[in-house]
Amino acid sequence: LSQIAQPAFLQKIRNGSEEAQEWKDGIAGLYLYCLMQAMQPEEELRDKICGLADALSDTEDPVCVRTTQAVMGIFAYMLNKRENLGRWLLAAENKEASEMTYTELVFRIRGCLMLRQYGKAGRLLQVNMPYLKRCRMTRLYAEVLFQQAVVNWHMEQHGQALQNVIESFLVNGSCRYVGFYTIYGNAGVEVLEAYMEWMQKNIPGGWKRKKKYNYGNVLRMPVEDYLDVILRKAKRTAQKRSISNTLEQGESLTMMETIVLQAICQGLSNAEISEQQNLKITTVKSHIYSMYKKLGVKNRMQAALRGRELGIV
Repeated sequence: LSQIAQPAFLQKIRNGSEEAQEWKDGIAGLYLYCLMQAMQPEEELRDKICGLADALSDTEDPVCVRTTQAVMGIFAYMLNKRENLGRWLLAAENKEASEMTYTELVFRIRGCLMLRQYGKAGRLLQVNMPYLKRCRMTRLYAEVLFQQAVVNWHMEQHGQALQNVIESFLVNGSCRYVGFYTIYGNAGVEVLEAYMEWMQKNIPGGWKRKKKYNYGNVLRMPVEDYLDVILRKAKRTAQKRSISNTLEQGESLTMMETIVLQAICQGLSNAEISEQQNLKITTVKSHIYSMYKKLGVKNRMQAALRGRELGIV
């Protein structure tokens, strides 16, 4: 990271120099910088992220550009800029899943789950899971298995979800990943709780935790403490998002405002909504104005994105 985001390195990325591994180091650095910024925002880090993202977006490699957009879209959500994530996902819908890299697909599925678009996430998982399993990409395969668990849990297929999360931790093995298990909100928390309950009944020798003991990192912990770290972090993340969503959502939409928002998402004009719902144009406009105010948006596209983010449409 000491070299990433330095002017000379950024120029190598733009030039496609082999010394810079043709942008791959830049993507890794961007991801790590974004993780750091999400944990503890700093102005200096923000400047580095913007400069690095601009350099990566200036390359002629389409995979580099799309992967950069994926990273920035996901971390926009983690930095409370959900509209940016919604905009990226909306743009990604124009691309066939088979044309995207496995990394793009993992991030796209992650974004869909963050915005509670479980149906879309499930369809993308059907494309990505067989490939990652076949290529034995441990880190990403462990994550998509957990993503599938979250989708199945939401669909109330609890037995299948438990099987998915068990397999995810088996693939995880001694790597002891933490981060991706903690970002999927309440559904992710419930899946983890079900897994811990299963472990308590099936772990050899019983469930024994050493409280108030400093292991240094998760690699040195007994499995009980390792899982407890993941669950506590997942609960904190879910709670923060819940509070943020409540504050942002504000006053709930009325039934008619919701119907009008759904019509806007279908691309209907005010006149078409008026005819469809047997309302006066002025009444439609009044509902739209009230809806904009409640959602905190200024136009139809923003309203549609916001509605999807909040699970209204």
